[in-house]
Amino acid sequence: MESLAERYADKRVDSVMIYTREAHPGELHPHHASFADKLANAREMTRRMGFKRTMLVDNYEGASHRAYGQLPNMTYIVGRRGRIVYRASWTDARSIEWMLEQLSFNELNSRAGRRILPYFMEAELGKVADRKPFLEGLRTYAGMRAIDEYIDAVTQVYGEGTAKPLRKWREQAS
Repeated sequence: MESLAERYADKRVDSVMIYTREAHPGELHPHHASFADKLANAREMTRRMGFKRTMLVDNYEGASHRAYGQLPNMTYIVGRRGRIVYRASWTDARSIEWMLEQLSFNELNSRAGRRILPYFMEAELGKVADRKPFLEGLRTYAGMRAIDEYIDAVTQVYGEGTAKPLRKWREQAS
């Protein structure tokens, strides 16, 4: 399956990932104890996920992560003039593609001599939260401790009603 980076390469779109920290540490991939650990995990993730784009690694203290909001899966699109033109608290291919199409539209019209008037927009989007396949992957990659911490976080953020089926899955997975 073609990635967005591959699909937009002919439109001069570069895609870079910044590895900031281990999002779900567990017994198989624990918190980084050193910058060497962080580099090793970033290389492993690149290999395992089959990433073809450039991966940068944040410093050990996480300066980039702190500077850009500290959420685990944020996405930024920086325009040609160096301004942030898209920022999302979650990486979502559909909204990223929508924004890349908008930027391509603007570029095409700008080249045709039309004036592009920028405007600001806020949106609250949603994504399908099928957590069970995520938990399966997390068990394989990080281990059961990471699943327990994830379920605790879901409980704190979304409440026991959302966490209950995850706890049931956890009991069956043991």
